[in-house]
Amino acid sequence: MGQLIASPPLYEKLKDELRDYIGRERPRLLPGENELVTHYGVSRNTVRRALRDLTTEGLLRPVQGLGTLVNYDQPPEKRRYILVLADSRFDSAAHEAFSTLMRVLQDYRLNALLSLVEESSVDEANLRYLLHKSEGVILDQSLSASDRLHGLISGSGTPMVCLRCWESRFADDNFVIEDVAEGFYLLARHLLEAGHREIAILCHPGDGLRLPGIRRAMAEFGMEPDPALLVPIEVGRRPEGYRAADELLRRNRRFTAIIGHNDASALGIMERLFRAGLRVPEDVALTGADSLAEAAEFPVPLTTFGGDLQAMINECISILLAGPRAKPRRKLFPVRLTFRESTSTAIR
Repeated sequence: MGQLIASPPLYEKLKDELRDYIGRERPRLLPGENELVTHYGVSRNTVRRALRDLTTEGLLRPVQGLGTLVNYDQPPEKRRYILVLADSRFDSAAHEAFSTLMRVLQDYRLNALLSLVEESSVDEANLRYLLHKSEGVILDQSLSASDRLHGLISGSGTPMVCLRCWESRFADDNFVIEDVAEGFYLLARHLLEAGHREIAILCHPGDGLRLPGIRRAMAEFGMEPDPALLVPIEVGRRPEGYRAADELLRRNRRFTAIIGHNDASALGIMERLFRAGLRVPEDVALTGADSLAEAAEFPVPLTTFGGDLQAMINECISILLAGPRAKPRRKLFPVRLTFRESTSTAIR
């Protein structure tokens, strides 16, 4: 269980075709290898791989001198799939989330189909095939605003849930996310209580959760964010963090702490600070978000926050298995701060 397939290869499609043929025609003996190659227009290796898998599943039984028999006495358990649509720039947060998903799926006796999507060049035929094969779709947050993907998924009737998404133009979407606004409120308050007042904020300019949380904490201290210390990050990845920190340094404004968009971008920020001769946390305190496991292994272990990823994924599966007619569900999970060395030095 928990099998991972990226944009399924031909042998997977051929296995589905052969299952359909067997269910429809009920043959006792499967056509020979050459006939299958000709009929389905695939290579001999593709046919052999498909037959080998179906034999392992118990549907086929090769008999020397006779051919490949279809085994109707012990029909194999039907494989059940959850389709995961993720951005083609598969980052560390997505990798960690879907590694957790693979473990959770074992409890449900489900398998995962992973498709890495570039919105500008979606293979619609392949996506329709994957949707037909799947019992539900988990959509990565970076793809949640795609009209094209949403139309294809909605048209298929396959239930969908957005993992770590918090806003959409579509009222019928299911959402599962940790309380990001509360997390950034707690991070900002932690820095403020440590004595920081010149706090740089490096995050997406249109973010509807991070900035409100930070503003709420600052308001409690009679402050508001300094526009000169607000640097946009369009995508929360390591290179973008490095570039945003570079822009912050070029502005030549004093800062004693940085709130990063997420853990991945915080690593890029940290690297740029080191290059400038600044120490973390002695010169600059730094925070991230997402609670990536690798954040504990950064050159300076990172203070961060996150929700219970396994619980969120369990909720996603529960939503999908409720079926397409279930009412939309929006589940917000509490967050937990993890304090590490990156914020351990207080302002004096």
